[in-house]
Amino acid sequence: MSPTLFLERSAAYCARFAIAIRNLGLLNALRTFLWIRGGSELRSIYVPRLGRRVFFRGRGDKGVISHLFYPGTKILETPECPVRVIVDTGANIGMETIRLRHFHPAASVLCVEPASSNYSILQRNAAQDKDFIETMPNGLWSTDTALRVLPGMGNEAFSVRPAEPGEPTDIEAITMNTILARVGGEIDILKMDIEGTEYEVFLNNTAWVSHVKAFIFECPDADHAGATAQIFRALGDMPFDAAVSGENIVLIRRDTGWKVVTTAYL
Repeated sequence: MSPTLFLERSAAYCARFAIAIRNLGLLNALRTFLWIRGGSELRSIYVPRLGRRVFFRGRGDKGVISHLFYPGTKILETPECPVRVIVDTGANIGMETIRLRHFHPAASVLCVEPASSNYSILQRNAAQDKDFIETMPNGLWSTDTALRVLPGMGNEAFSVRPAEPGEPTDIEAITMNTILARVGGEIDILKMDIEGTEYEVFLNNTAWVSHVKAFIFECPDADHAGATAQIFRALGDMPFDAAVSGENIVLIRRDTGWKVVTTAYL
């Protein structure tokens, strides 16, 4: 490694650690950075700034626990149009759920996660906020069907597909229409991280999109070519403004008056 590259990486590491200290506290930051370099045992830290204990599996959840010290998306709501309902699909163990609840403390969140190993940790993280967070062990799809869960890299990037006739099934699908009915017919923020399944969800039965005020999603084209374009086709000429925030694409309906910022700070 060249001296220049070493210095750049060291500076970036120190910057992340400084953010972790601010968000988590010095002791928790030290523990977290140590644990994500070790094994995958179940760990937890109590974060006073969040008022909750956060569970994660050491190095196995390095990618998702880093959401607490990497830049992420924050939507600035308005008093006239507060955020009340959030849906987090592909919730993994709930790190983005925790951030969203912190930024929008009056909102309720419905989380959907298909991988059973992640779902068990998601339940632990949600249980501390059971009056505001509901979890569902399903995979998002455009129709009601039985699904197979396909492994990703480690504890991340699980995807789903319909089960073939006679094939064993893992979970049941849930559609956006079912979710919409469950949360009362309107969604303020819909966060999607479903590894390319966005293409299918925005391809068929898409009348539900007019009942969502803001979308947050990573560009899913590496998992399914054309998925981002399919999202924009489904929205048609609806009045959404787009922004890039960290690794996310954010679409906000213009009549909300909301703005988006990128921040690593809680």
